[in-house]
Amino acid sequence: MTIYRAAWSLVFASSFIAFGGLFVSAYQDNILYFLAAFFILFIFSFSWGGIKCPECGRSVFKLNSIIETSWPRRKCSRCGLDFTKELFSRK
Repeated sequence: MTIYRAAWSLVFASSFIAFGGLFVSAYQDNILYFLAAFFILFIFSFSWGGIKCPECGRSVFKLNSIIETSWPRRKCSRCGLDFTKELFSRK
């Protein structure tokens, strides 16, 4: 699995949890589901920062030195490494 694909998997998983929590809290009239989804997203946000470029260590979600996006980049903004390619070959 490429770094780019792993990052998108994390984005989709966290979005699924967020929208699921909003959907359930809207129909159950209970804020606890929304708070649980928010807490899980808060935990996911720490793992978003854990997906880094293996060459320079910059986050996959960094646009430049200040702005961080909610979608992964295809290339590293610092060293230019392509995240869509396999880094290690499987034998």
